[in-house]
Amino acid sequence: MDELQSGELPLKAVTKAALDNMPAWTALFETYAAHVKPTLHIYVDGSWDADRGLGGFAFAIFLEFAGVWSFFGICGDGTHGHEKTLTWSVEGPQALVNEQIAMATALLWGATTPSSQLMVTIRNLRHFVVAIFGKEPSYEHVTAHQGERLNELVDVAAKHVARHGQGLPKPPAKVCHLLLATDLTWLAASIDPLWQKVLPVNTTCIQWQPQEDFGPSPLTPEQLILTKTPPPCKGTSAVVEAIFEDQLDSPSINIAFLQETKASEGLCQSARGPDGNGRPWIPTAADIKTIVSQPRLLVLLVHKDAYKVLVISGHCPHDARFDEAQGFMLELASAVEPYKRAHLILAGFDLNGRPPTRVTGTTGTVEYGEPDRIGHLAAQAFEGLGMWLPSTFPQLHSGQHATYCAPLGTLHRIDFVSVGGAAVYKDVASEVSTTFDTGAQLHRPKFDLDKLMSDEGRRTMAEELKKFQHPSWECHPDLHCQQIQDHVTDIMTRCFPLPERRPRASFIPQDTWKLRDRKLSLKRCARHRRCLWTDLLHRAFLQWSQTADYAVEALVAKEGLLYQLSAMAISFATHRIKTQIQEGKSQFLLDLAGDPGRPAGTILRQAKAAGAGGSKARPVARPLPQLRFKDGMIAGTRQDRGDLWTEHFGAQELGSLIDTAAYLAQPQLPPHQDVLLEWQQDHVPSIVELETAFRAAPRRKSPGLDNICGEMLLAAPAEPAKMWWPLFIKATTRICQPVQWRGDILHEAYKRSGCSWDPQFFRSLFVSSTVGKCFHKVFHTKSQQALDEAFHSFHLGARKNCPVTLPALYIVGHARRGRELRRSIATLYLDTEAAYYRVIRQLAFGNLTCDDEVIRVFQHFGLEPEEMADMMQQITTGGMAADTKLPPTTRHNIKDFHNRAWFVTACANGLRCLVKF
Repeated sequence: MDELQSGELPLKAVTKAALDNMPAWTALFETYAAHVKPTLHIYVDGSWDADRGLGGFAFAIFLEFAGVWSFFGICGDGTHGHEKTLTWSVEGPQALVNEQIAMATALLWGATTPSSQLMVTIRNLRHFVVAIFGKEPSYEHVTAHQGERLNELVDVAAKHVARHGQGLPKPPAKVCHLLLATDLTWLAASIDPLWQKVLPVNTTCIQWQPQEDFGPSPLTPEQLILTKTPPPCKGTSAVVEAIFEDQLDSPSINIAFLQETKASEGLCQSARGPDGNGRPWIPTAADIKTIVSQPRLLVLLVHKDAYKVLVISGHCPHDARFDEAQGFMLELASAVEPYKRAHLILAGFDLNGRPPTRVTGTTGTVEYGEPDRIGHLAAQAFEGLGMWLPSTFPQLHSGQHATYCAPLGTLHRIDFVSVGGAAVYKDVASEVSTTFDTGAQLHRPKFDLDKLMSDEGRRTMAEELKKFQHPSWECHPDLHCQQIQDHVTDIMTRCFPLPERRPRASFIPQDTWKLRDRKLSLKRCARHRRCLWTDLLHRAFLQWSQTADYAVEALVAKEGLLYQLSAMAISFATHRIKTQIQEGKSQFLLDLAGDPGRPAGTILRQAKAAGAGGSKARPVARPLPQLRFKDGMIAGTRQDRGDLWTEHFGAQELGSLIDTAAYLAQPQLPPHQDVLLEWQQDHVPSIVELETAFRAAPRRKSPGLDNICGEMLLAAPAEPAKMWWPLFIKATTRICQPVQWRGDILHEAYKRSGCSWDPQFFRSLFVSSTVGKCFHKVFHTKSQQALDEAFHSFHLGARKNCPVTLPALYIVGHARRGRELRRSIATLYLDTEAAYYRVIRQLAFGNLTCDDEVIRVFQHFGLEPEEMADMMQQITTGGMAADTKLPPTTRHNIKDFHNRAWFVTACANGLRCLVKF
């Protein structure tokens, strides 16, 4: 307080008033310390006078007890331009450096990417402080020069020491020099009990026992590859897929209707059957008469043991094809009419319509959505055939009513089971099953990433990630990785689910959505007045013809007024909704385009993400499904397509197609070590390097099979870095990355040129784990400088700031020059595809597993034994990377990236995978 009371600092009036009202911190300790823990508040600021070339920093410390603040102390020093106080020799922008020095002395950390080595040191120092106190500091940015009383204090103090170089207590010079000269990467881990439980680290070193064999992976194929195969659609199949039979047997479903309009007709028969009267009642093909067999309608008559059962499966065209729907109903009526007195009629319809309620003998009183014209058409046909819909009767149906979810999230009841015939139904129950697995590809859960990236979402994610219980160091890397993936997926499922019914256009105000809901509610309430004028017209003619009083005038006066009021309210709400949408869209586009610092590509992406525009975008070229194998056979099923792409892309890699279970059962061996590995501290990824990689994770990109996207890492980079760091260290030091990072999904993409049935005109798109790519990025950054120095000047594309566009432009310029000079020009293109995929990796980083694989690759190219001697020697001694300055430990980790690499195609069933090399 002496520095403040001496008058040397020109404090502002708001600061003086605040300090005068604060009690002494010693008095607060005497009053509150026994039962209240203090909260520490530190205000920091840096100052740079560009005109004079002077810099300085200051920070003030305040204690808070039960809401009462007290000034504890202030510290500061001059930096640039003060030779006597030149303690901080840090390069960088002067204004930014002074801010960073202030944070370093105050042990604070912001949510920004480290922009200098000093910020990396600050980050490591912050981890050390957390390890000591067991609690992380929070931070808050205070806008300068806005009259904030305590922020003005450090602002004035920083300017004072910047100009005069003195006037405040200075931090110890020895401590500052030690901070700059010491690598603090492992300081926190060496004293934090949390890290010592999961890492083999102590106060002096990290020590582990290398393993020569990690044994088989503890994962199952279902954990590694989260896909399932749909059943074959060929009508000539002799047996129904077991996945259907198992699900139908469990709830005792004896007759199932499966709508499949794109498969060829045929007969399939199950070996299982229902029990009737104590014995199986299984009709054979000889007991079945086909009445109608069309793509949208199948009518079968089963005649066995004096019983006649009519079975119908139908798929009615939707309202946009109303003429076809009318033809469908006429065809249904004509086919069923001769057999409507059969003992039993069972039908399943994808009706694409909503029948009206209270149709005598056909529908009950359960309403779900407004009836449409296809529904009226169907109800009329069912009434004539003596068929009725159990799901429309409240005493028969239980549970939810929706059977279909539209792409926009709206729910509809458009699928029905219908019964009829001469039988008497004594016990009927209806329900909608949401757990039946149709065998389609597993639907990945979608999460609300916008909510995740909000301030509240970031805080929630950080708090949830802290709850992860780290496994021990002996835990298998695959199982360790799976536990983290399960924890992250559980957080996203619980905290950030994507609502099924959600607005797709973010620029529409929430009030507009509320108004829309109220409008739809009013329409439902006034639905019974839709045919008011038609009914009143019939009543009026009846009153006129019979000269009786049917109260037409009273009904017109009352119901007509209510009808007009409802219609006017609905029309007004519709007009207001349209107006608000237009205003919201205009304001959104104005704000979007009015930002001069936003690139054009970002504007277009944000506009598309918000739901604005895109209606006139170029259509995506997707070829018809007519792929063919090399022998000319067409890939007709999903399994065929998976085999085709596995064969095509696998040939590029000289891979082997094996069962996923067999792949996981293989012993996991580290790559061949051609030299003795000597580890240094900087060979192992630090937690700051992880944070840097996570902060650079891409947004709005497809995740791999683990379903972890970049937003989950970007929301709170510090917390996932803490969670993944032990696994990164384990994978690095043991040179055995998890199997989840060794492979993923390989998609095909048509090049929009050439024959769409030829796989040669498709390129591969590999979608892998985002966390795995961050792990690889860390080593890419570590090896970039050493590899750049070893590359030739013509190695363009692989070197930093040397795009492959440069040689391409050179070739184009050379061709244009030849045309101008009227000289013949030829360009020779070498097909390096096979060499790149099959040889270059071995030549670059050495033997990946064993000599036999290298020999197999050479034999594939027809090399003679004497010709491969030099190549073999190069590979067995570590490859070309061994001639660079790359540390052997880093080189062997990069070698492990390609060891036992695998992939599956998007059409695969997950039972087999292709292992490269």
